[in-house]
Amino acid sequence: MWFADIYCDPAWVSERKGILGPKRFVLRGPKSVSLGIEIEFHFFGDEDRVRHIRALMHTDDQRTAETCVDLNIQTWVASLEVSIMMETKQPFHIWLLPGSQMFAVVLGQGADDSPAALLNRAYSETPKLSYQRIAYGVTAWGGDVSHHLFYFRRFVDSSLPLDVRG
Repeated sequence: MWFADIYCDPAWVSERKGILGPKRFVLRGPKSVSLGIEIEFHFFGDEDRVRHIRALMHTDDQRTAETCVDLNIQTWVASLEVSIMMETKQPFHIWLLPGSQMFAVVLGQGADDSPAALLNRAYSETPKLSYQRIAYGVTAWGGDVSHHLFYFRRFVDSSLPLDVRG
């Protein structure tokens, strides 16, 4: 069996040394009609927070598992984020790799209780600031371009999703 681990909180997974523990909920029944396989979703976390999702794909073929993830991962992540926000009434986002808009998904083969991979979350060194360039940047924009700055600010903010930035 192949599985895709979706990391909501890699620190939580690391603290547990990859042992995800008891499942909070198991959803059986979803299928990939185009690939002809069943998919199960295992949810892990605390009373107040989803920490990890494991999508089990009932196949022994690596190519089928990779295709299933490629076809579905964006929908799985978006639907998870929306479902959690609707339930909690608070913002929620899957953990993103540092300095990117990519979320962490690990494809593996094994039993449903196989340990999750531990992610080394190495952050890049913060660059030194040039206060002079920042000051020039603050004063370079006149008031007549403030409406352009509204959109430009979103375009250069890498913490925002690409569909908001574009």
